[in-house]
Amino acid sequence: MRKLIFILVLFLIGSVSAKAQKMTDLFKDIDNDTILLEFDFPELSDLVKAAQEHHAYHKMQNAQMRNFQSQIDAKKREWLDHFYIDADTRYGLYNYIFVAGNQNVPGITPVDNQFSYYVAFSVRIPLSVFTKTKHEIRALEHTIEQHRAYQQQLNDELERLVIEEYYLMYTFREQMVSFQEVMQTVRTMYLKALRDLERGYISMEALIDIGESKAKAETDFFKAKYEFFMHAEKLMALTGYKFKPQIR
Repeated sequence: MRKLIFILVLFLIGSVSAKAQKMTDLFKDIDNDTILLEFDFPELSDLVKAAQEHHAYHKMQNAQMRNFQSQIDAKKREWLDHFYIDADTRYGLYNYIFVAGNQNVPGITPVDNQFSYYVAFSVRIPLSVFTKTKHEIRALEHTIEQHRAYQQQLNDELERLVIEEYYLMYTFREQMVSFQEVMQTVRTMYLKALRDLERGYISMEALIDIGESKAKAETDFFKAKYEFFMHAEKLMALTGYKFKPQIR
C-alpha cells in the first residue's frame, strides 16, 4: 500500500512539473513591485473535483476499467457459443400395444394405430467451459475492484495536494500584500534618509541600517510573491484552470 501511494505521489509530482514547464507564464507582465488586486479561484471543492477529472492517470484508469468491463461482457456472451439446445417435433402414426390381463399368459395382444405428436429436447452444457469462463469473469471483476481502489487512493492524494497548494497560495498571497506595505514604507524611509544624510541630519551608519531594512523588506516581498506564483501555477497544473489576475 505504501509503495503504491509513493508511486502515485511521484506520478503526480512529475505530471505537475511537466505541465508547469509547458504552461505559459500568466504573471510575466507583472513587474517586481506589483501585487494582485483580484485573483478569483473557484471554491476548494470545485478545484478538488477538477483535479480528479483533469489528471491523466485518472483518465487512464477509467479507460482501463471500461476495457475490463467490455471483456467481462464478451466473456458472458462467449460461453453461450458452447451451449447447445436441440429440439425435435414430430407428428405421425404410431403403434400402441395394449396389454390386458396377466402379461405372463400367452395370448393375443391387441394393437392400435393412432396419430400423435412427438417432442424431444437435447441439451448439452460444457461444464469445463462454463467453469473456466466464470473464473475469468471473476478475475476481471477483481481487477476492476483493484483499479477502483487505485482511483480512490489517487483521488485522496489529489485532494491532499490541492488542499495543500490552495492554502499555501492564499497564505503567501497575504504575506505578499503585508510585505509590500512594509517594503513601501521602508523605501520611503530610505529616500528620506538619503536627503537627511546630505543635510547632515543623520550619519552614514544610520543610512546603512535603513538600507539593510529596505533590502530585507524587498527580499521578504519578492520571496512571498514567488511562492504565491509557484503555488498558483501548481494549482492550475493540477486542476486545468487558467486565470488571468487583475493587477495594480
